[in-house]
Amino acid sequence: MPLRKGNVVADKAAAVEEAPPLEVEQAPGVDPVIEDSVTEAPPPPPVNATSTVPAAQEEAGTAQLQQAAPVQDPLPTTHELAKTTSLRGPAPVPQAAAPQPPAVRQGSAPMVSGGVTEALGQAGFEGLEFGYGAFPIVTLQNTGQFETSEGGVLGSSFNCVLLGSKAKWICKNDQRGDAEDFFYSFDRVTTLSGDDVQSIINGWKERGWNSEWKKYLDVQAQMVTDDEDNGALVMLSIPPTSISRFSGYVATVMGRYQQDITQVVTRCELGEKVTKGRYPFHPWSFSKLRNV
Repeated sequence: MPLRKGNVVADKAAAVEEAPPLEVEQAPGVDPVIEDSVTEAPPPPPVNATSTVPAAQEEAGTAQLQQAAPVQDPLPTTHELAKTTSLRGPAPVPQAAAPQPPAVRQGSAPMVSGGVTEALGQAGFEGLEFGYGAFPIVTLQNTGQFETSEGGVLGSSFNCVLLGSKAKWICKNDQRGDAEDFFYSFDRVTTLSGDDVQSIINGWKERGWNSEWKKYLDVQAQMVTDDEDNGALVMLSIPPTSISRFSGYVATVMGRYQQDITQVVTRCELGEKVTKGRYPFHPWSFSKLRNV
């Protein structure tokens, strides 16, 4: 997935200019009163004129008006609005809601964060074991072709929906030929076949052999094809040289597109050949094809 520049969303909130506080309207000046030396000026009339309506009738009318239209709080004046704007700053610009992931297509495998094992456990199927051979294992061969453990050839690319991943370790001795040996383990304590890991390593040491651990990823996936294999569950075996690519792809889908990885169709294909090192190889490459 090449990086592209552009399409940078401007910060709308930063672009809003703060309105200057409104000037408070000054009361008009009042001419001074010139006192008469002979006759004292009469006192000014009261500010609020007294109602000539009888008190009982006025109270009854006020009650009827309140029943017809409840009294509401007075609207803020221009001066009050200006003070609020000056103290609190500009009103926040409403942000667009984050896009929601599309609905899972009908007939697909359970899309849960814990993978197929957790989904089946929630459905009442407990005690199931998904060791070697439970699903066809897809590996990338030195020939540049994706192949399955059942002898199938997928070619240089295929499409699938990723359901979950789990770390798997391989331990190998440093021998070649008939003495070469290795085993897989999820916890580095017990092998996939149930043997004790330390006992095997101690047996190699007694023969003067060293051992080396390497991390793989088992990725549960559902095939997306145009034939009878559509919807089949497989296990992708991601080697150490491609784990970083896989991790970056998952993070990109979730960070850039705001989607869960289980809600998109992923295209797995042959990556550009790496010629550095003793043994040139093709790594896995991943890209988002479309939404589920």
